[in-house]
Amino acid sequence: MCKNSKSAETQLLLHPPVSCSIKIWKIATLDGIVLGTTLITSNLWKNCVGDSTGRHDCKIFPSMLALDGHIQAYRGLMITAICLGFFGSILALFGMKCTKIGGTVANKSIIAFVTGLTFILSGLCSLSGCSLTTEFFNPKFVGLKYEFGVALFIGWGSSVLCIYSIFCK
Repeated sequence: MCKNSKSAETQLLLHPPVSCSIKIWKIATLDGIVLGTTLITSNLWKNCVGDSTGRHDCKIFPSMLALDGHIQAYRGLMITAICLGFFGSILALFGMKCTKIGGTVANKSIIAFVTGLTFILSGLCSLSGCSLTTEFFNPKFVGLKYEFGVALFIGWGSSVLCIYSIFCK
């Protein structure tokens, strides 16, 4: 199925941090204001507001404890996904047949199995961290509704790659 598992490991190691660091998790646009269009973006670490002139003002969240519970859950799940992906990549190096670090063939197969479990858990953490947006589909929500940002699509893709990586031989 997967010919080059080293490139798959590199992709799995990079996608969750990229998804976590991109500025646009949620995006909303307000039209009809006298100055023009206002663009409001939000991610796990800050909120940004921009206008049609190109000026952007960002406010970093000052304290983790002052945040809403769902943003704390997003952060925790994404950081867990990053850590699990990192440790899974390290374990994969020990479980490869071409290295002499992992020991016997039986030990390497156990290490490869544990690596697959870590990648599955990393993918599930990333998938659930990117899928916890509740206000988008809630018809009773009266506040500003955001659209899905680029980072959510990258997060969903990386979680699918993490879960798919267990099928690479």
